Amino acid sequence: MEDKNAAPVKEIKVSSDAVCPSCGKFVGPYEKCPYCQADLHKRLSLKLVKRLSVIGSIVGLMMLWYASKMHEIPVVKISSITERMNNALVEVDGSIVAARFDETKNNFSYTVADGTGKMKLNGFNALNNFKDVFGDNLPQEGDKIRAVGQLNISEKFGVSMFIKNPKRIAVTEKYIVTEKKIKDITANDAKKSFLFNVTIEDVEREFSVGKSVSVSDGSDSISLTVFNSDFEKITDTATKENLLVPGAEYLMVATVDSYRGALQLKLKNPENPKNLKCIKTGSVGSGLQFSEDKTPAKKRTPKKRIEYKEEDAITIEGEDSSGKSTSDDKSKDDDNGFIIKEEK
Repeated sequence: MEDKNAAPVKEIKVSSDAVCPSCGKFVGPYEKCPYCQADLHKRLSLKLVKRLSVIGSIVGLMMLWYASKMHEIPVVKISSITERMNNALVEVDGSIVAARFDETKNNFSYTVADGTGKMKLNGFNALNNFKDVFGDNLPQEGDKIRAVGQLNISEKFGVSMFIKNPKRIAVTEKYIVTEKKIKDITANDAKKSFLFNVTIEDVEREFSVGKSVSVSDGSDSISLTVFNSDFEKITDTATKENLLVPGAEYLMVATVDSYRGALQLKLKNPENPKNLKCIKTGSVGSGLQFSEDKTPAKKRTPKKRIEYKEEDAITIEGEDSSGKSTSDDKSKDDDNGFIIKEEK
């Protein structure tokens, strides 16, 4: 008797490919009948489908990788960078106008200028890695570079770029320092760096942030400013100890600067051993003498004031004979710089 409450049975149609042609039993995806061991022909292998899926995935990934490699990173001018380009991967070409290295924190920072503006290139906890890759050719001030990195734009720090991989910086032109004699230095050399072979003559004076040292190369003498911050950056002991000793001879890279209209030299990146090298030690027993800066300050000459009464016989242009001024001003300057004050 048929159960009226039973769920209706739906007839399932089985594809002829899923039935063994020999025994007529359902074999599913098998390539050989598990009942009669008959070979099932004209069936797509499940293994083949799996293999094609894996191969297709690998080919797709390779195509994506190739497309990313063929995509050119845009070269931008610093002045054209806007807030919408934050976190964008771009390339910047320019010259390093300032370089700072922090050995203790393993950080470095470059200031790059491309003629349209300036921006910072920062490498946090990456200085040692860059030194291992570049060696003695680590980018320095004056070098022309090509840098690829991610932009970081903020209201506090402005436009900067983070660089972690040394392969993303390439030196396109290495800055070569030329040697120069002190007598050949002119005002046109201001802010430029040269190589000097000098001898320490004497310490001229000491001020709050450093010392002024007189150096000579045989052609002339000039003042060399040694700031305390630069002095502490010198890592070589002999170079540091003899820098203020008369008679010591140095091969140094220095920047031409001026103070109160007089040309002087300033150490450039003294932490780099190539920029400051002691080639002859001085006489330590000679001692150092510091002299204070006694240049007198300029003072303005105060104007004299002359008090007078109406009965005084002083005639001033713009006044009548009675001594009353036709002007509303209460004081006037005469040709000698005196201030004439009226009293009523």
